[in-house]
Amino acid sequence: MSNELTFYQSYHKNYYNQLIHVVGIPSIVWAVFLYTHRFKTWFGKGSTILYSLYMLKYYQVDKSRFLRIALFYYILLRNSFNKYSSLNRNDSRNLSIKVFSLGWILQFIGHGLFEKKAPALLNGFTKSITIGPYFAYKHLEDNIGKLLKR
Repeated sequence: MSNELTFYQSYHKNYYNQLIHVVGIPSIVWAVFLYTHRFKTWFGKGSTILYSLYMLKYYQVDKSRFLRIALFYYILLRNSFNKYSSLNRNDSRNLSIKVFSLGWILQFIGHGLFEKKAPALLNGFTKSITIGPYFAYKHLEDNIGKLLKR
């Protein structure tokens, strides 16, 4: 297990906080994708570049889970692009800001109400933003059966 994942998991012991992260983190990622579709470079859209960089990281972190996590986040990428294509520039920006903000509010509620511990973000910003989406997917995959039974 990577040092980053060990660090991140140490801030997420409570089941309900983990569950909140399963919803909140993908929401944040979706919102970032929605916002970054508007930026185009020689290498492609900002969202596609961001997705590619994250997937390179997750391939290094967990090769056995890589295809599943890549598919999960690709679905978010495509869905956000479909939404981006259906809205004007201002509306897509406003929606991305609202979803992004809601995702972060959920994260802080999870830490304040259930974890009783400050988020990892405050002690390791780079580790948190890179490994958080992996953690959310891993928790979802590892616990899907439990989540469906509750």
